[in-house]
Amino acid sequence: MKIKLFTLPNLLTACNALSGMLSIGFALLGQLEYAVWFIILGAIFDVFDGLVARSMKISSPIGKQLDSLADVITFGLAPGAMMFRVLLVLCSEEYRLEVPMEEILTLHIQDLYTGDLLVFLALLIPLLTVFRLAKFNVDERQSTDFIGLPSPASAILFCSFALALVYHQWPLWLNAFAVVLCIILVSLCLISEIHLFSFKWKGKPWSQYKLQGILLVSSLAIIFVCKAWSIALIVFLYLILSIVFYRPQNKEENEI
Repeated sequence: MKIKLFTLPNLLTACNALSGMLSIGFALLGQLEYAVWFIILGAIFDVFDGLVARSMKISSPIGKQLDSLADVITFGLAPGAMMFRVLLVLCSEEYRLEVPMEEILTLHIQDLYTGDLLVFLALLIPLLTVFRLAKFNVDERQSTDFIGLPSPASAILFCSFALALVYHQWPLWLNAFAVVLCIILVSLCLISEIHLFSFKWKGKPWSQYKLQGILLVSSLAIIFVCKAWSIALIVFLYLILSIVFYRPQNKEENEI
């Protein structure tokens, strides 16, 4: 069987993977702002490769594999590298609010407090993202909604931490231990059995998309007020709305 590698959807998926690779490179260099924007660019490519594939009616097993591998890079390894750098900054003796950000972001591993290994807990993000994507590929229950936090949402959530550090919007109470706790909780949400609503249009009446509308309207207000932290707050709101109010209509069909 001849395999077509270079179709338009696969090329868009490749752009997703390349964006993730560039994000990792910039994160390791301490250029967190660029690392964030390349994750967001990868998310845009991730949306469009699916749209293009459906509009062109192109579907192939290799496209699905490429998509998962690209997502591991952009939404697993890239945010992991980015949060590694954030924790490296927070755990360093040199981290003070009055120190210029350009100096802080160029810190190296040897600048850590002696024995402080919190930075390596950032690796939970790519580790559990791998499990999340493997589960998604074989789980037939996720045709109308998501079970567990989608990996793009997790990656974009962590972008807020990097932006807050770069733009001097970091609250004093948010220390390395609090960040690690957030990493653990969000990473566990990736592989959880929580049902989360999606924005997939299934031809249902508009009245059945109330939660989506609430999230969109609230997101506009959050972006206006919260600036760098808006992305994280929007994802947390998405989780809260799903946990408290969302009930899958065909839950019995979703059970294995």
